[in-house]
Amino acid sequence: MNDLLAERRALTEIPGPSGGEGPVASVVRKAWERHAEVREDGLGNLSVTVGEGEPHVAFAAHMDEVGFVIRRIGDDGFVGFNRLGGIPEQVLVGQRVLLLGRDGPVTGVFTTWPHHLTPDAEKYRVRPIGDIWVDVGARTREEVERLGLRVGDRAVYARSWHVEGDTVFANAIDNRMGLAALTRMLGSLEGQFDGRDPRSRACRKSSASGPSCRPCDGSTPTR
Repeated sequence: MNDLLAERRALTEIPGPSGGEGPVASVVRKAWERHAEVREDGLGNLSVTVGEGEPHVAFAAHMDEVGFVIRRIGDDGFVGFNRLGGIPEQVLVGQRVLLLGRDGPVTGVFTTWPHHLTPDAEKYRVRPIGDIWVDVGARTREEVERLGLRVGDRAVYARSWHVEGDTVFANAIDNRMGLAALTRMLGSLEGQFDGRDPRSRACRKSSASGPSCRPCDGSTPTR
């Protein structure tokens, strides 16, 4: 069980916002290549087919997670975001985020006014993400840029992992646990198709709305 949890924790700790799943794909590819030939299409979907004949059963899991994209860097050093996927704005204030800069990750925090300085009309209002700024410890735009951050760079929630009884609290459980299950399934099927080519298909990717996978029979992909 400890090995199983360690595998899953390793997957949840990899940042993979929509459009930036490459680091997750690299880890998954390496794991799958121990069991079968891995194919990658033009969109970056990874696939593995095991066995031959009919019927075909497809198992899919996406690699991306919800996140953010930098839309503005203020002259005062604060950073503004847009959402990537279904981000609940009511939980953002005070959250730690990991900005994926060109020189490595940068930690930031969604800002808020102290409660006693906030006007009564604003104390319990959920502010849209366009009204919330992220503090990365910079005082000017130039300081932010020296951290390797630019408009268009992505961000994710800061990584966390906590186990309480039989419950795991972590980032991107949807759908890193699905990827871990696919990897375990490939391992359990290895060697069960004597004389057949254990070629590849399963899935990676794609937008926050779900994975895109070509069925094993070669028909049109569906979302």
